[in-house]
Amino acid sequence: MKYFVLAALLSSTTSAATSPGDPCTTAKDCADPSMCCGVAKGGFVNDSKGQPTAVPISNNLAVCNKDPTTDGKPAPVDWIGELAGADDAKTKIPYGFKGTDFACFDSLPPPTPDPKKPPTYPTKGVGTACTGLSDTCGGDATLCCGIAMNGLIVDDKGASTGKPV
Repeated sequence: MKYFVLAALLSSTTSAATSPGDPCTTAKDCADPSMCCGVAKGGFVNDSKGQPTAVPISNNLAVCNKDPTTDGKPAPVDWIGELAGADDAKTKIPYGFKGTDFACFDSLPPPTPDPKKPPTYPTKGVGTACTGLSDTCGGDATLCCGIAMNGLIVDDKGASTGKPV
């Protein structure tokens, strides 16, 4: 599959963005209070009739669009744009993005997953002498009898100090 790389440098101008698809970097760049700054993804190069082709745009764009997160405000809308070629704008490349593939920056999930809860270590029974496989070492059913070898001393957080027992 061939990919079209959108090689346009979008920058904010001195005037605030007023239309869906106008470039932005923060919510303040969108002059219309019903719009937010967000990410448009999944765009396609359009044909001469303005219809999407099978050629995807591999870059996401930071643009203004209708804010879908507030009650009573319209959902993001589809928008189109046109790149002018380096040949004195003789070459025109139309492209489009679907409103359904837009999300406001403040409505996106956090960039990292929630931290995992550290495991809880038993506080009783560990190190207790045992007499056989059925022994639960101090009455804790999650512990079993075994042989401990090459042990290391751990700190109060359960991290190894690297010092042998």
